Amino acid sequence: MFRLPCFSYSDTFGMVLEPYSEMFLPILIQIWMLKWNLEHSKNLEIQLQEDK
Repeated sequence: MFRLPCFSYSDTFGMVLEPYSEMFLPILIQIWMLKWNLEHSKNLEIQLQEDK
């Protein structure tokens, strides 16, 4: 009995977010890639320092 409002709420939420998700998804991916690259380069620097 309580499930229906939840589903209708998530449907409206999805409809509102859908146009934005297309814009934000590439931005989120870029941010994630930048974050990953920064962490990866830090790990490489640590490895290089250990080799010396």
